[in-house]
Amino acid sequence: MSARELVVATRNEHKVSEIRDILQDYSISVSHLGDYSRVPPALETGRTFPANALEKALHACRYLQRPCCADDSGIGVSVLRGAPGVRSARYAGEDATDEDNNALLLKRMQGVDRRTAYFSCAIALVVPEIHMEMERWSRCRSREWFHLESEGVWGWMAEASVYGTLLNAPVGSGGFGYDPLFYYEPTGCTFAQMTMQQKNAVSHRGRALRMLARALG
Repeated sequence: MSARELVVATRNEHKVSEIRDILQDYSISVSHLGDYSRVPPALETGRTFPANALEKALHACRYLQRPCCADDSGIGVSVLRGAPGVRSARYAGEDATDEDNNALLLKRMQGVDRRTAYFSCAIALVVPEIHMEMERWSRCRSREWFHLESEGVWGWMAEASVYGTLLNAPVGSGGFGYDPLFYYEPTGCTFAQMTMQQKNAVSHRGRALRMLARALG
């Protein structure tokens, strides 16, 4: 069987590397928006990770008319009522760096003892109806899939989370985003101290993408 081809609706090279690493054993070929300059950024107006993931996947699919998937992910801190949440990448401003976002989060957590945090990742996949007529796609459609008739696509979504502790200072040089602050007790280190393979085995994105791979069969 030929590999299914997915366009991942992101230009974030860190995400693309993780996604390719996770999906490499599932006969899924991955390209991304860095290969398609004509697709402008999505607005990301959703209030939840699933809403933003679906918005990004649909946006890319409208331009490319190809199967597209997108993730929306971020960190939530219990005592901050889930913030930064969907604002994770822009927590310190629209042009914020990872360091800016981490510094602001640490500032707002100064003196706070309850430091339970969680990473969440929503994955959305949309497939144009014409592709769903092809055997390699149609055979995977199940009750988990939904039909967006107005968009002319079939869709699938999943969400996964992983819980840990927010540290008082960054530890580790790997990963990206809030990884240096997220201590995962089962491994005894932060996400930024893990190799990509170690992180993908336990991370929110890894769990969500393996759900996608199983749904594709």
